[in-house]
Amino acid sequence: ALWWQAQLAGFAIGYAALSVVGTTVQAGVAALYVCYAEDPTPLASIAPSLYATFIAQPHVPTGGEAERPPTSLGGSVGGGWNSGFFG
Repeated sequence: ALWWQAQLAGFAIGYAALSVVGTTVQAGVAALYVCYAEDPTPLASIAPSLYATFIAQPHVPTGGEAERPPTSLGGSVGGGWNSGFFG
């Protein structure tokens, strides 16, 4: 009779634990981006392979992507926020 309560509690505890881990990783990635944006040179000496990955892509979009107006958030038609998942 209490099996569903134990499953619900296990799900809630597991979700909370993974949320804490995910938030920590997200904060670390955001800090890396901010530090790289302020001064990219220390990354070259600390992690050369990561620095090479960062400089392989342009920092500012060039070409057709930069001139296109932003798309609306409504639906997947026209490349909205969920077009990568649903369209």
